[in-house]
Amino acid sequence: MKIEKIIEEIRKETEEEINKILLSAQKEIEIIEKDTEEKLKKIEEKWEKIRKRELSALKEKNEGEIQKEVEALILKRKNGILKDFKEHVKEELKKVDKNTLREFFLKEIERSSETGKEKIVIGKDFNSLFDEEFKREIRETIEKKLGQENLKFEIGNETEVVGDGFVVTISPLRKLEDKWKDLLLELPKILFLEEEK
Repeated sequence: MKIEKIIEEIRKETEEEINKILLSAQKEIEIIEKDTEEKLKKIEEKWEKIRKRELSALKEKNEGEIQKEVEALILKRKNGILKDFKEHVKEELKKVDKNTLREFFLKEIERSSETGKEKIVIGKDFNSLFDEEFKREIRETIEKKLGQENLKFEIGNETEVVGDGFVVTISPLRKLEDKWKDLLLELPKILFLEEEK
């Protein structure tokens, strides 16, 4: 019986050792699992931050590109509108009576003259307006305004007042273009103000 007792004790001791080893292994596995979970969580958090940062950068880039495209489309549209406007104005200017155009040129020449000794270049498109009677009216207006008049008239490509150190181009089309451009620049403000009301 002694051998059986010894075998039984060895078996018990072995089982206890195995249980201790299993318990120790189980604790180590739990520690490893916990450590692995923490490391995985940190890695996931790190990747989530990177992903958000990349998405944000991509979104900003896309918004910037979209904004540039929108601005380019707006500019293209404005230029198209301006081109259509020019064509329309050219056609309408053909219909304007001589007296209205003469009043325009007289007013602009008077406004642009500083000494009364300027050279008035008559644009070829408006040469027929500037007959001797109209030139006399311009001279009288300038003399009345400045007290002297020594204007010189000549034909050129555009109507201009050329003085000492300055040139003022006078064109009904250009004047309307400038007004139109100003309006186009103000258009977004006008639209946004109306939306706010």
